[in-house]
Amino acid sequence: MWAIGVSGAISILIAILAALKQSDIITKTDWLFFAATLSSLPFWYLTSDPLWAVVVLTTVDLLGKARPG
Repeated sequence: MWAIGVSGAISILIAILAALKQSDIITKTDWLFFAATLSSLPFWYLTSDPLWAVVVLTTVDLLGKARPG
């Protein structure tokens, strides 16, 4: 549980810093992946099973890495 929380917090911090610095253009696809990542928490809450949060986060991570550019 702590690993997922820390990973999410670091990702949000990086997103905020990138937005403040405007070092990169945030695309609609980036927002889509961000929203998909945030959806892992309701999955966890609704199912009371952290497995579904891990499945969602792993899927989003794999799709994000496979995205060209």
